Amino acid sequence: MNELKKTVESIVEKFPNYAVDIADSLDILSDTINVIIDAINEESAEAMKNRDYEYPMEVMKLAKILLTYDNHIKDIQMQMVTESTEEADNKANGKNAIPNYDDYKLDTTISHNLYEDFTHTRPAGFEILNSGVKEINLWKEMFVETCKFLIDRDASIFETFIGNPKMNGRKRKFFATTNETMHSPIQVSKWYVETNCNSNFFRNIVRSMLQQYNLKTTDFKIYLRADYKELHKS
Repeated sequence: MNELKKTVESIVEKFPNYAVDIADSLDILSDTINVIIDAINEESAEAMKNRDYEYPMEVMKLAKILLTYDNHIKDIQMQMVTESTEEADNKANGKNAIPNYDDYKLDTTISHNLYEDFTHTRPAGFEILNSGVKEINLWKEMFVETCKFLIDRDASIFETFIGNPKMNGRKRKFFATTNETMHSPIQVSKWYVETNCNSNFFRNIVRSMLQQYNLKTTDFKIYLRADYKELHKS
């Protein structure tokens, strides 16, 4: 794992923009792994009904291995998206010219989906299930407000996020009953959520939450205020 950590650090240092792409690709892999795990759970339950006890034991071993891989993937994603953003910001801060930020404003009426790259963008609002646009200024506000919406919809589902490996990293917890291990916790109802993440990681978490609620990603729309990617190009 030390060698992998060094590899990630090298990619982030030399190719920060590509690091974000890798993190997004890993997200697709993570989604696929979780689909397989869900399929294993369903087939195991069916096998148990038919009193086939050998099959569940074999596939559950596979599920355990896949879950371990998925936790490692989440850790790599977090390292890449966080450090790559910081690296790009450092480069941008070294520029002498003062940019005209008005040139990077966007049409806030145009909706965006949960599969876009939101690196170096600023949100204006979001909408879930046609409930009306909720205005926001920060990505963490989108995450927190989405949590509130889903809790109001069904708190029992949200409670399953606590301790769920699919919803938390191997080392970092994004949903918890206490804030002891969190870097920037915000209390939502009787739970705490981690908000020390970047835009794409919030996007990923929202996608995962919608999946747990059996909601479509197309039910979620994002509206952007500005896109500063051009300012962060080398």
